[in-house]
Amino acid sequence: MSSKTQCKISECNIGALMEIYKDVEPVKAPIILDLGCHIGKESLNLIEAFPDFELLISVDPFEENIKKVEKLIKERKLDNKWKISTTAIDIESGSKWISYQSDNDELERMPCGNLTNETFESNTNTKRLINTKTILDIHPNPTIIKVDIEGHEWFIWEQIFSIPSVKIVFLEIHGNSVFSLPEKLQYITSQGFSYKAYAHQAQGVKDTSYIDINTFVNVNDKYCQLTAHRC
Repeated sequence: MSSKTQCKISECNIGALMEIYKDVEPVKAPIILDLGCHIGKESLNLIEAFPDFELLISVDPFEENIKKVEKLIKERKLDNKWKISTTAIDIESGSKWISYQSDNDELERMPCGNLTNETFESNTNTKRLINTKTILDIHPNPTIIKVDIEGHEWFIWEQIFSIPSVKIVFLEIHGNSVFSLPEKLQYITSQGFSYKAYAHQAQGVKDTSYIDINTFVNVNDKYCQLTAHRC
């Protein structure tokens, strides 16, 4: 663990943790997957943090969000190495129903990782049939994976950390008491990763700090950021 106790973060939004992205050992010409890219803010931050990237693929299940990412790609003339995929990451390829809500200028899946094989009723959100893929369907040899998929990380946890080529994972953890966080952390270390965690701050907060992940209360509406680095 670094002796540094605080790090600055970008003011874009709660996922825009620029110093967290930089708080890792350098990786030369990485292939980056931004899983749950929303409208591309974090993809831009990843480009800034890793300017020599070989390839960046921004992944989101909603076409409306991906269209905004495509606009960013064209504006920055990066279409040769910044790609998109309109899909949700799941345990297998196919299609599933997802519940979502509108959050200002983007669509966002509802918390708790709502992907299901059947339609469902809800008074607070909308549902849509979307495509699903595995991580390796997106790219066979990613180097860096950033994950912000509103709770579905629990279902693809082993998939994320078992890919041999992956050196760094930036993961937003959405609390879910159904799953054992100690068991999930043990799996990370079994795959050769070390990890550290950071407080999850609200929009506009400029500082975040390291936390002891063992003190994280793994329940709904609790969040933290975790960085894993393969030794």
